[in-house]
Amino acid sequence: MLIRLLGQPAVMQKNGELKVLPRRVGEAVAVLATRRGRRTSTRQLPELLFPGVPPDKADWRTLLKKARKELPAGTLPDAYGGAARLIVESDEVDCLRFADLVRRAEHEQGGARARLLLEALALWTDDVPFEGSELRCLDEERAKLERHRADAHCSLVEALIADHQLGVAWTHARSAPPECMDSERFLAALAALLAERGEMRELRSLIPGYEQRTAAPASRALREHVDRLLAEGFSSQKLQAIRMGPGVPRELPRGRAELTDREAELAELVDRLSRRGGITVVYGQGGVGKTQLALRAARERQGEFDGGTLFADLRGFSVDPPRDPRQRLLTWLSMLGVSTKDYGLDTPSADIDDLAALYRSVLAERAVLVVLDNAADANQIRLLLPPPGPSACLITTRTELRSPELPSDVQSVKLHPWRVETGIAFLREALADGRVLTDSMAARTIVEYCGGLPLALDAVRSRLRRRGDLSLGMVVAELKDLRERLRTLDRFTAEPGVSAVLSWSVRALPDYAEDAFRRIGVVPELAITAFSLASVLSERGSEASAVIDELVEANIISPADRYGVFEMHDLFRACAATVAADLEPEQRQCTEDSVQDFALQQAIACDQVLDPRRALSAPEAREERSVCVPESVEGALRLGEAFYVVCKWALDRAARLEQHKYSMWMPVVLAVFYRKTGRWNDQVAALRQASEVAEISGTPTERARVWRHLGAAYNYINQHGLAVTSQKRGLRISVESGDRTSEALSTQALGIAYEKAGDLALAQPCFERALELFESLGDERGLAHAHNGIACVRFAENDLKAALRAARTALDKAERAGDVNGQGAVLRSLGQIYHGLGDAQAAVDAYLEAYERYLADGYVTAAAKAARRAADLLAETSPDRAQALRDKADVLLAGLPKAGT
Repeated sequence: MLIRLLGQPAVMQKNGELKVLPRRVGEAVAVLATRRGRRTSTRQLPELLFPGVPPDKADWRTLLKKARKELPAGTLPDAYGGAARLIVESDEVDCLRFADLVRRAEHEQGGARARLLLEALALWTDDVPFEGSELRCLDEERAKLERHRADAHCSLVEALIADHQLGVAWTHARSAPPECMDSERFLAALAALLAERGEMRELRSLIPGYEQRTAAPASRALREHVDRLLAEGFSSQKLQAIRMGPGVPRELPRGRAELTDREAELAELVDRLSRRGGITVVYGQGGVGKTQLALRAARERQGEFDGGTLFADLRGFSVDPPRDPRQRLLTWLSMLGVSTKDYGLDTPSADIDDLAALYRSVLAERAVLVVLDNAADANQIRLLLPPPGPSACLITTRTELRSPELPSDVQSVKLHPWRVETGIAFLREALADGRVLTDSMAARTIVEYCGGLPLALDAVRSRLRRRGDLSLGMVVAELKDLRERLRTLDRFTAEPGVSAVLSWSVRALPDYAEDAFRRIGVVPELAITAFSLASVLSERGSEASAVIDELVEANIISPADRYGVFEMHDLFRACAATVAADLEPEQRQCTEDSVQDFALQQAIACDQVLDPRRALSAPEAREERSVCVPESVEGALRLGEAFYVVCKWALDRAARLEQHKYSMWMPVVLAVFYRKTGRWNDQVAALRQASEVAEISGTPTERARVWRHLGAAYNYINQHGLAVTSQKRGLRISVESGDRTSEALSTQALGIAYEKAGDLALAQPCFERALELFESLGDERGLAHAHNGIACVRFAENDLKAALRAARTALDKAERAGDVNGQGAVLRSLGQIYHGLGDAQAAVDAYLEAYERYLADGYVTAAAKAARRAADLLAETSPDRAQALRDKADVLLAGLPKAGT
């Protein structure tokens, strides 16, 4: 043993003697040791070692330095990467070895179990764990260890009774710690020993003494147990490993020690089990950690169920056939000491309902914890549920188990995949070599590729542990392809792989829903709505609603948001792509055609809200499709965020098939979405693609429009030279075609490009020429933009009064035209001008009005900029108001989709 913590913390010296550590050093070693090798961040260390002391005053580094001198070399390395860790095996720390021995004993019986428990209890002295420590975190560990010691004494006495070592059992029962006498479980075993020794007087005093100490009545089961011993005496023929009745099974399998970021759910389950009775369902998608959570909660509370613990893997979602409830009932009744032969139920022809009734009768009198893992549906568990009373049931499944056959008081806990930060923390703790700390961006990408699914991240962890030379960037490269991601994860771990676990959910779907899931895999980028799913199903579009119900029920997709968009986990998309390989080529082509048509028409519906003044005519679809029509700019942006990836897929397909009209129009629509959400580089890339196609097959008006958009996009990324070149090209096409509207728009755009480039001498004639053209066309909106351009030039020349006159004229024109976006642009110019004139209040008012106009038009990034400019002006005179505006801007930008998704 290297470190002693069951008493005053001490360290084994080379000569074999224990050296007691100074109190504060011992506390530091104990805190790190009880965390079982997990890394403790340097943010947590001051809180744990110096509670209530400000972090900058907590001298934890000196404390660790002293501890490092007391411990063998390499046991406590420097706090690498902002975390400290004690590198020891469980056998080297007495309290950890005690916990491991007790855990191993749970899986043994009789003499083998007793030997392990004796070895575990021999580690204890008469001292108190962490003696002398006043840290709250160690107080909690001390209380937990003492509870475990009391449980170990109970288990030891039971195991010795089962092994017919009654004298040894009596010795250990009399020397058990006082807290054991507050356990009904221990009292039941002690009662049997008292009866065997004929000490009936002491046996009669057990229950009164218990009730006096605990101020609570003894359970009915304990009373009946003691009464039976008093009436019948002790019978060696009936000697079994019992607590209160004819059989106490402990069936819980071994689970994993770690349980990352499930503290709230665990506390909720433990609390429900503590109250006894009732049924709790833990549900969520495959691989999310339901079984491990349920086992942890059951292990923490199984000692309170004196009738035992029953466990069954029902294999509802598995490669193996589901469990037969009849066989489970027969097995459990036998374990509970009930002979089905006595009731005529031991034959294959026995009615299963009669078996279930007998099972419920037995559990009605006992406190038994029943854990039903991996249930397929309510019908599979119906006969295995305990009756109302002291017993409780914990169920894990992939569906919510809604059924009129279940009791009305069933409570549910849904598990979700981990957040990105939790997934990164999981990898960081699993890999102690610092790879996660040195490449946090790659770690974040891995978690996002795995969708935060614990099973997938565990596979990644296994891969990285086996290959210490493998960088996180290399794993990112392996997982990048969505369509191959599941196969890659399956290579990382043993069977069953991630793909198998997810596919079990798919196989449980009805045939029509499974076929729909397979068709989704043809275009796995597709956002799921009732309309998009109808397009996937093509001629069977009327089944979309029923399919969605099945997918939601199976937790393959989440319930819809207020815009009707359902979220599907990326690994389920990868699963769909895998099973889509089974489709015939004709089915694949039909599905792709339908989705491409849908993407076109959904884009049209969003575009009519985002840019109702578009001059380009949309290409015709092969077949009319129903789409979701957004009622607001906000709705159009949400749908655009959901569907722009599949629109990019449709665009690439159109390019491959040389569908030029489609290939020109879709990038322009995507560019509007990119502009409104501030994705400037994506906007430029889309419009470059559109310009190439437009030169091949576009009309002069369409070509000029695309070049104007591209020039404006270059302005957003400060490529003003390219902006001028693009606008010149658009203007030349407009003049050559004789289209005066296009010429006016291109002239105006060229003026903006010159003004942004700082060439005011060339910008001014462009705006004046644009004014002439718009005047002849009677275009109020165009006049507003031209006057605003002149205002910008005058402002740059420091002619503020002329700039103010031009801006006011521009605002009047924009309001007449009902051009909300144009009003926002002019008001932003007015804010600059008023600021230059020294009228800060007028400038703030102009920026705030610009903010409102931009927000109404869905131009989120421009609205955020206007809010921030107003905040900058208010920073000195009204800091609270300024901060509120910055917060508004941050909220707007935080809601935008991530670039490059």
